[in-house]
Amino acid sequence: MAVASVAETLAAIDRLLAPQGVRWALFGAHAAVLYSAEVRVTQVVDVLVSLSVPRMKALAEDLARGGWQVRHSAEDEWLMRARHPYLGDINVTCVQEEYQRTALARSVERTVSGAGTVRFVAVEDVIIGKLIVNRTEDELDVVSILKASPSLDAAHLEKWLKAWDVEERYRELRHRAQNERAADR
Repeated sequence: MAVASVAETLAAIDRLLAPQGVRWALFGAHAAVLYSAEVRVTQVVDVLVSLSVPRMKALAEDLARGGWQVRHSAEDEWLMRARHPYLGDINVTCVQEEYQRTALARSVERTVSGAGTVRFVAVEDVIIGKLIVNRTEDELDVVSILKASPSLDAAHLEKWLKAWDVEERYRELRHRAQNERAADR
């Protein structure tokens, strides 16, 4: 069986959330690609949604009715993972923290071929989110974004880097990106 494109998965998510008035934005690796110097391929689509935990349970029921296999642990009610035989894997994170509310509010619209208008978390919030999670692939994404030399809202970035105590990690990755960019020339 063929697997859907990311655009098809995004369109399916929007068809489910938009009629309910749920604000959502793409984050994670697919959002990082929008701002990166290099592309990292991943099949998992990460979305941040403006839902409460009880509404996440209702979304899980809607997904299950749509053919998704939902994995939702009691400890992490704010995170839902779902797999569809055609549309692939999604991770749905509900807004819990002030930072997440801010990131969702700052998200930007982009046109995605096959999916229409999709909101993406702003570049600074992709960086911050990846520094918080702090896996190897997240570090690679941050370096790739910084190598692309995007225009950054320094005040927003500094506020949240400090709030999450990831300032030193950011400085290290920024230095690494500068070195890699110089080596590429």
